[in-house]
Amino acid sequence: MEEEEEEEDSMSLWAVWEFVIHTLVATVLFALIAGGAVVLHLIHAALVAAGVDIFVANVVKHGEYVVLGVDAALFVIFLGKASARAVAKF
Repeated sequence: MEEEEEEEDSMSLWAVWEFVIHTLVATVLFALIAGGAVVLHLIHAALVAAGVDIFVANVVKHGEYVVLGVDAALFVIFLGKASARAVAKF
């Protein structure tokens, strides 16, 4: 009887641990991809300062928004799925 309770406790702790690890890895990946958006912002600023056609500079700027928006959306979706999976295992 006690072995079953200990096994259930270890399984629930494992679900929490797995969620924490997945969240940390997802956050690091989000930060890396968001860093790419920051680099696009710096490229945009350099293009504007260099006097490049505003259309070209704005294409880079919109690319920055797309990268950041998709990154944030996928991050939120992943956290939602990971949370649901952790709750189901808990």
